Amino acid sequence: MSFELPEWFHRMFSSPRFAPYRDATGGDDRRAWDLFRWNIEVSEAFYCPLHCLEVSLRNAQHAELSARFGRADWWVVAPLRKHELAKVAQAERSLWRKGSDAPTTDDVITELSFQGWGGPLPPSGRGP
Repeated sequence: MSFELPEWFHRMFSSPRFAPYRDATGGDDRRAWDLFRWNIEVSEAFYCPLHCLEVSLRNAQHAELSARFGRADWWVVAPLRKHELAKVAQAERSLWRKGSDAPTTDDVITELSFQGWGGPLPPSGRGP
């Protein structure tokens, strides 16, 4: 029995997007389709644990930085790089666009993506 990809698939996904799956299966569209779907299922299985990890790491880093700089809005006084400051500004703009007239520090922390957290800050002269 011959296998053809669903018609909607050709409209939704480009050939280059599907090519790695075809390549991995020696050009067998049925196996490539199964691999494509399996990849989605694996991604789905990791979503919740990764989300929880991201939230817990972000909150832990926020707590540490708040304690280190003595204020919840630590990004105002922390020696952040330009791209890190830009991420904070982007988070604040996003909150304003969503209708938040006075975003709280928790709002800003929640809005920051995982990418918004930069590398280690220079020593502050305080203990770890």
